[in-house]
Amino acid sequence: MNWHIGTVGFGYKQWIDTFYPQGMKSADYLSHYANYFDSAEIDSTFYGTPRLSTVEKWANDVPDHFRFSPKTPRTITHDTPIRQAVPAMTEFVERVGALGDKLGAILIQFPARFQVDQLAPLNDFLAQLPTVRYALEFRHPSWEVGEAVAMLRERACAWVAADYGTTNEHNMSEFTLRPTTDWHYLRFIGWHGAFNTKNEVKIDQTPRLQRWLTLIEPAQTAYAYFNNDYSGYSIATANLLKSMLDLPHDHPQIFRQQSLF
Repeated sequence: MNWHIGTVGFGYKQWIDTFYPQGMKSADYLSHYANYFDSAEIDSTFYGTPRLSTVEKWANDVPDHFRFSPKTPRTITHDTPIRQAVPAMTEFVERVGALGDKLGAILIQFPARFQVDQLAPLNDFLAQLPTVRYALEFRHPSWEVGEAVAMLRERACAWVAADYGTTNEHNMSEFTLRPTTDWHYLRFIGWHGAFNTKNEVKIDQTPRLQRWLTLIEPAQTAYAYFNNDYSGYSIATANLLKSMLDLPHDHPQIFRQQSLF
């Protein structure tokens, strides 16, 4: 199985002196990140469709084997009725399509209020989109029915397997993998505001990752992304999963200036 493992976002200021050297320009973060990981989930796109120049810079800053998974803007998933969202979604897909082969999957995360009574409109929505990889994350338990699984299989979309850590704020079934494609999309999220820092591990999530690895079925590709809220430091937890899979993993050696006083 071809794994793409990375973090949710990469531009965290608290990673300075831990992952990014002091004084490194933020414009150079991505190229530095790509020395250690071959994929990233782009969270900034949740706040709006990026400029073409931004997408082109992302593509130019990483090697050919790197894969981006942009998150769909909230104006599409949260603020617009799904029946009316096709034009904006098509524009977004075409914009991030400038990544070319470096486009992994597009994450479509719906709010918790989005329920299974929207299954038919969602099916129509997906049927009209350009053909790329889509991963859908549902956060209301009403979606946990066979009809939703069948719909995603028909549309060749992945059902996101999400782990919220030690809480289950959306009451979704824990440790559940619903294969709907020949690839997986896993998100290790935790709960928002769990830690006051983002640069050190506060919870050892090894047991939870071991549980997930027993569930994952063979597939062509798997995308796995870690949020800082999952353990306290997503860089370290992404490397933990790599080590458990016997994949190469490394962390930059950051030398801090010691005070003379």
